[in-house]
Amino acid sequence: MIKIMADSTCDLSQEILDKYDISIAPLTVTIEGKTYRDRVDITADEFYSMMENLETPPTTGMPSPSSYLDIMKEAKDKGMEEILCICMSSGTSGAYQSAVLAK
Repeated sequence: MIKIMADSTCDLSQEILDKYDISIAPLTVTIEGKTYRDRVDITADEFYSMMENLETPPTTGMPSPSSYLDIMKEAKDKGMEEILCICMSSGTSGAYQSAVLAK
């Protein structure tokens, strides 16, 4: 069996994630000094509603290697033999590097 995982920029619906058992490593977004994990601590709707009142633009950060490692360990424990990890381009984000470190 193959486990599919991605970073939270994949922007798939929860229905698709559940249907295909796709796990997400969340990027972080920092808004006025408070850091949230994308799709865990903040939803897209919450993010966009907060954008209306911001004085400074939000910043983002790559998923931690431990986020990927936790998903990989869980997949292994469930008997998955291979993992397909879909990340943003290594030229635009450190997400790929985090996944490689976890591997």
